[in-house]
Formats: sequence, C-alpha cells, structure tokens
Amino acid sequence: MLSFLPVSALPAGVWLALIYLLVFVVTATGQFFSPARFAVLGEVVSGEADRARAAGLGQATMATASIIGPPIAAPLLFTAGLQWALVLNALSYVFSWFAVRSLRLAGRQPRSAAEQPDLRAEFLSGLRFFGRSRLLVTVLALAVIAACGTGAMNSLDVFFVTGNLHADPHLYGFMQTAFGVGAVLGALGAGAVVRRLGARTTLWLTLLLVGLLVVVYARQTHFWSGALLLTAISIPLAMLNTAVSPLLLAATPPEYLGRVMAVINPAIQLASMLSVVVAGWLASTVLQGLHTRIAGITFGRIDAVFTASGSCILLAGLYALVALPADPAPPQPDAGQQATGQEAAVR
Repeated sequence: MLSFLPVSALPAGVWLALIYLLVFVVTATGQFFSPARFAVLGEVVSGEADRARAAGLGQATMATASIIGPPIAAPLLFTAGLQWALVLNALSYVFSWFAVRSLRLAGRQPRSAAEQPDLRAEFLSGLRFFGRSRLLVTVLALAVIAACGTGAMNSLDVFFVTGNLHADPHLYGFMQTAFGVGAVLGALGAGAVVRRLGARTTLWLTLLLVGLLVVVYARQTHFWSGALLLTAISIPLAMLNTAVSPLLLAATPPEYLGRVMAVINPAIQLASMLSVVVAGWLASTVLQGLHTRIAGITFGRIDAVFTASGSCILLAGLYALVALPADPAPPQPDAGQQATGQEAAVR
C-alpha cells in the first residue's frame, strides 16, 4: 500500500531502503517455497516418466509466463499506473496462496508447538544423508559445473548479440522470446523423452547436446542464425532441468527433500553468481581487445568466454555419463538419521 503514497511523502533514501527490503523478503521467502513445491510434486505424482512430465508442465508454465508477462506489463503500467500494477501482482500471490491451501496431502499432520524440530540437528542429518548418496553428490557437481557455463552466458549475452551478431540492442528482447519458446517446447516434450530414454540417459545426453550447441552458438555472426541456435539450446536445457526432478525424488525420502534442496539450490546460485563475476572480469580486463586465431578459428573476448562455457557443460555431460549411478534408490540412513526420519514420519 506504500506505493499509493506520493513520492514526496518519504525521502529518497527511505524509498530505496523499503524497495531493497521488500525484494530481499520476497526472494528469501521464495527459497522456502521452491523446496516445498518440489516435495509436494513428489507426493502427488509417482513414477519417473509422470514426475518428469509434471516437472515439464511446471517449467512450461513458467516459461510461458516469462514470454507473455513483459508485453502485458508495459501497457498495464502505463495505462493503469504503477500502483495498480503492483496491486495486481500482489493479488497473483493471493491467488497462489488459495491454490496451495486447496491441496490435500494424505498422511501429513502439522506439528504442534511442543513438537518443534531441532533445526540444527535436522540440517546436519540432511548433510550426512546427502554425502552418503552418490547420485545426489553427482547431481550437485553437475549442477555447479553447468551453472558456471550458463551463468557466464546470461551475463554476457547482450554484448554477444550487439557485438558478435551485429544486431541492434532492441532486438535482444527477441532473443529472450526465442529462448522462452524453445524452453516451452522442451519442457512439454521432456516427459515423452524421459519415458523413452529414462531420466539418467536424458540428463547426460541433454548436457552434451547443450554444451555442443553453446560452442556452435559462440561461432555465430548473424542475428537470425544466433536466434535459431539459442532456441535450439533452450529445448534440451529445459529437458535437462526436467530430467533432474525424477532422479532427485527417487533418490531422496520425502522427509529429506527440503534439506536436500537446501543444499543444491544455494550451491547452484553461488556457482552462477561467481561465474557472472568471473565472466565479467575476463571480458572486461584479461580478454579485453582479444583477437586471435587458433586452428584457423578467430576468437574474440565474448565468444571465447562462450566457448569455455560450452566446454564446461560438455565436461558436465561426460562426467554424468560415467558417474551417475544406474540405481537412484536412496542410501540406508544411519542410526541418527533413521531416528530423525522416523520422528518426521510420525509427526
């Protein structure tokens, strides 16, 4: 409701502090929502192919929203005004709250005030369980390696479009649309691919395909060929993200899902953040002015970083091929973990 106040009602510093605080709170609460949604997916959907299909539908929905949201937001902002645009955004969260409250999960009772968990003990128990699972450790390593590649691309893609593809800056939005369209197609088709190939094969195969396409994308010099390659990249990338879900759900008992995601999500975000920093530093300092030929191929500063990013993803695919276990069954918890899990099940 603060948005309905006139700008002069508060000092600029107070407005900035409020904006930063709200963004922080929304982002922080989102870290609780995502693992919970993932755990609910595992409870309401069973079977590797069906879980992949459900995860794909969720990704397709988010990708579709990312495509249609910006074109709707601009006219809404300038016709209804900032305040009502924010109110509509807030109402979307209210709708989501009612949708989540409508779910009924069997066998789950809320804990009483006297049964509050020992957060430190449960988190350490989750870390021990995570370390005992070869599949979870492998998936974490794959996610970190892949995030290093995709994070670098996300931070420098606008410069690649304007410099290497020789396109006007306003066409960058079209590239994002092309990526979103490919993500929708990939997410919708992921269930059928996982059903045919299996989640494990889909994971390493899509990693290899994404890495190869990124290397090819780095060599493009025309806008339309770049847009076509970016669409092609987003299709297996969406399938990759979808294939991970059934593997994690099969390898993790329900009472450990939140703790497992509490390890994986921050690690991915940290790797992506560091890759953005390193990529920006390389492009602006170390590789500034780079123009060299290797084996008859010319490399500049941006496409050199993109080639390295694709190579990282290729390495992740090769690692997945040899390291992912064929059996995603969860390991047997030790005595301490088993007790914690039994208490969670009873509660």
